[in-house]
Amino acid sequence: MMNKTIQRELDSLFDEWKTRLIVKDGILDENKYWESMPRIVFLLKEAYEDAFLDNIIAPLPENRSKGYAPCGNSYSFWRHVRGWQHVLETRVKQARGIIDSNSADKELEPAHVAGIKETPVTGVGYVNVKKAVGKNTSDWKDLYNHARNDADLLKKQIELLDPHIIFCCGNHDDKNSVFKCLKIIFAGSKITASWDNGIHIMDNRFLVVDWWHPAARGNYMDWENLDTQDRMNNPNIHAAIKALGWT
Repeated sequence: MMNKTIQRELDSLFDEWKTRLIVKDGILDENKYWESMPRIVFLLKEAYEDAFLDNIIAPLPENRSKGYAPCGNSYSFWRHVRGWQHVLETRVKQARGIIDSNSADKELEPAHVAGIKETPVTGVGYVNVKKAVGKNTSDWKDLYNHARNDADLLKKQIELLDPHIIFCCGNHDDKNSVFKCLKIIFAGSKITASWDNGIHIMDNRFLVVDWWHPAARGNYMDWENLDTQDRMNNPNIHAAIKALGWT
């Protein structure tokens, strides 16, 4: 699928968007994205002010052709994204029998992941609920309004990206979360399986991870917390992933 491109469709979609200050997002590097197993879309709240050149996140601007390095306005942001990406890719490959458990465990040794986190983020999807420049704190009522008002366009964007995993980044709790935004965008969709750990299956299609924002800090944020026996290193979740039959 490496020759596939949806950039023209994404550009047309942004022409339809009504938000006054558009922040363009989508796929960082299409060749790497369409070759990926799994294809991961990170769903976030809004772009931080001055964090991206000319309000373009994707495709990668020429000055960031190698990807988003682990630097920027937040020391933790891209390092967390890269660490989570590596956990998901490794455990999905294990679940699908591409690698065995010993190889997966070796890939997720702390010293190895420490090095992975220092490499650029490239082959992922990156979608903001609010297509406007925001601040370092978000107004959840405002975000939910954007999710409702732009639901058709947001759903179309995510459908174009055709992800296997939607990783919801922001406030992993019952009251306010990006996962709630996702459920607004995909109103009518069903959570067809769920574990009491922030991991769900939606419409027997997407693996959805309800997680923290990558700029947050604390031990609960660490990639190890995602790779536990009751999360991505769980045989029941592996069986569910295998049953999805992703291609």
